[in-house]
Amino acid sequence: NGRYQNTDNQNQVAIGLENTQDGLLAVGTSDFELTVDVMPTVQKTQVIIDSFRSLTLGGGLGWQLWLTTNGSIEFYVHSGIYIDTPPTNIYDGQQHSLKCVRTNGIVSIYIDNNLLTSTAINSDFTAQQSAIGHQYIDHGNGYYNFVGYIDNVKFKRR
Repeated sequence: NGRYQNTDNQNQVAIGLENTQDGLLAVGTSDFELTVDVMPTVQKTQVIIDSFRSLTLGGGLGWQLWLTTNGSIEFYVHSGIYIDTPPTNIYDGQQHSLKCVRTNGIVSIYIDNNLLTSTAINSDFTAQQSAIGHQYIDHGNGYYNFVGYIDNVKFKRR
């Protein structure tokens, strides 16, 4: 189920996705692969994908994929762990492919098929709701909404 929401006055649309505990986002500690093509048009800290855990699982953040002002890519997990990459050239006006992969407890982040960083994270990544281009629960009055283009979002358990 998709929910569409205007995020600002720049004809930008963000998509909210509903899911269930038994759905695609219920990865637990399994391996997964997330790919997304992005072309940000404003250089700022912004959320690409935000997932949320239901209150039955303790509520709050499931995991998030962020882009920072300096071009770093950040992947947060509800347990307070996050991966921060070195700055990238993501604000060059070109489309870039981002990929986050967890294999045997190691989370790796790639841009355009180039490995940026890897970190061991054995946390439970289960989430029930997810939003593309904005925070599932907006804590910044739309400030962190993604500005630009998001395409080809793919998430799969492996």
